[in-house]
Amino acid sequence: MPAQSSSQSGSFPGLTLKAWALVANVAGNVAQTLVKSSNVTSITRIGAGNFTVVLTTNLSTASYVVVGEVGGTGGTLLALTQQSKAVGGGSVRCDSPAGVLTDPPSGWYLAYYE
Repeated sequence: MPAQSSSQSGSFPGLTLKAWALVANVAGNVAQTLVKSSNVTSITRIGAGNFTVVLTTNLSTASYVVVGEVGGTGGTLLALTQQSKAVGGGSVRCDSPAGVLTDPPSGWYLAYYE
């Protein structure tokens, strides 16, 4: 697989990748470490499983799509969903299968398409 650079982009038909981030997290740790990113200034934990994302350059509209993935432990998958939107970012949440806000046990990623 070719190496990816922080400026690499991609697209789906009708959508273009505008921002992405690979995040390292230790469950319960307030600090979120951006391992690699493009057009993401910061990701801040505001509570268990609840994160604010700030984009470096605003998107042209708040009508965008956020896609993300987070793994669980012991084969349990966690859901990463968008909670709020703004042209400069927004918030995402991580839920257990029971719908409880849960910190990711390790790394996770998200991508913004417009």
